[in-house]
Amino acid sequence: MAYKRQKDGVGVIRLVDMASIPECPDNRDWREYLEWRAKGNEPLPAYTPEELAEKQKADEAAAREKLIAEKMRELAISELKKEGKLPPDYRMDQK
Repeated sequence: MAYKRQKDGVGVIRLVDMASIPECPDNRDWREYLEWRAKGNEPLPAYTPEELAEKQKADEAAAREKLIAEKMRELAISELKKEGKLPPDYRMDQK
């Protein structure tokens, strides 16, 4: 039997049937997992190297999109102030 860590860091996935096993001492499957660990076994990491690379790409893309949205908002506010459509004391944190 083999296990993989959950991506949220809580519990494991049993690979034979992809069952999600929460960290719960009352859960028979969790106790079996702990016995498996006691024999020196280690679960696979939550992410494969390929999944980590994809996750990093997605995180970087999301960060770029957030930055673009923030900069677009800054530019829009600046332009609207210049056009007199916003008061000069309008701040970025106002919505």
